[in-house]
Amino acid sequence: MINILKIIFIAIFELLPTSPFQVMFDQLMTDFDFLPYLNWFLPFDTCSVMMLAWLDCVLVYYAFVLTKKIVVDFVLQKVVSAGLTIAAGAGALGG
Repeated sequence: MINILKIIFIAIFELLPTSPFQVMFDQLMTDFDFLPYLNWFLPFDTCSVMMLAWLDCVLVYYAFVLTKKIVVDFVLQKVVSAGLTIAAGAGALGG
């Protein structure tokens, strides 16, 4: 079964044309002499570190919000169910 799927995928892949961007990419690879100067003006390593730190902060925030929602919903469910139990018990006692 896996071999049949492999053959089908290879046949579909063979039908697709070659990448039209390959020629442009090959030309760009020879013209990267300006990259050190661009990196001096806009330091990509620092930008990537700052972007990852920002992403970490956003992920921690969303994890905190999700955890807070789960805990608050759980506590409210317990309080409401306990309140209904107390109210049902008081009604049964005639209070």
